[in-house]
Amino acid sequence: MTPKPKVKTHPHGSGPTTPHPHPTTPNTPHAKIPAATSLQSFQASVQTVLTKGRPTGTQPAPQANAQTTTPQQVATPHLPPKPTAPPRVDDMHHTPRSVKHILDGEGNSKGGHQAGFGVPKKMEFPYGWGRIKILDATHQVTQNTQPVNGPKLVKDPATNTERYAYDYVGTVDGVQIKVHVYADGEIYSAYPQGGTGVVKNDASPTVSNLPPSTSPRFGRADVGGDNTWVWEGRRGDQLVRVTTDPNGVRVHQDEILGTWQGNKFIPTPKQ
Repeated sequence: MTPKPKVKTHPHGSGPTTPHPHPTTPNTPHAKIPAATSLQSFQASVQTVLTKGRPTGTQPAPQANAQTTTPQQVATPHLPPKPTAPPRVDDMHHTPRSVKHILDGEGNSKGGHQAGFGVPKKMEFPYGWGRIKILDATHQVTQNTQPVNGPKLVKDPATNTERYAYDYVGTVDGVQIKVHVYADGEIYSAYPQGGTGVVKNDASPTVSNLPPSTSPRFGRADVGGDNTWVWEGRRGDQLVRVTTDPNGVRVHQDEILGTWQGNKFIPTPKQ
């Protein structure tokens, strides 16, 4: 009887090797306001972002048996490649994030350059420049000038990573504006440096017994305010508003805007 030949087996098994799936990092899209070919189309694009806000990225479905990465396995992110040229003019764009930063600020003394917002020590665009005018003017600077600085590494606060960026400076309707742009063309910050109608707010005064709060705001009389500083913050279980004159003297008793009962906030009834 002829013996059967021996069949060699693979040292790691006889079947085909299936690679382990690697976890993927979803890309969260940022809404872009494309560089406009006309003021009308740019304003329409900006208004769309202001109306819709920032879209939420879609999270992919988890993969079965996917490998997971523990915090100890996370590698230090590598620096992005250094660009060899500034972004093209057609790539310059605002995002909902930049719109909020430039116009309204972030409640922590960062940004907020629209007239009347009253962020301490911030430069404000002229009274009468609306939101669309400000965004259009900052965009114009990137279209008509070459960068004065860059590429340079800056930290992106949204992702806590470093990105390359460029600085632009230009004058629109008598106002000198500085604009910061990431290497991909995203305008992430802009503010007036001086010129017709530009105002710099004073530093906030020193006031005792303030609640922990975001940055105070000053209501300038020339833009419809009442020349007072206002702080709002939580003191114990109460939301408190403190109002002072320009020198830091309280103009009336601190207001209680509402009270927390557990996780529920109960506004103070209006009198």
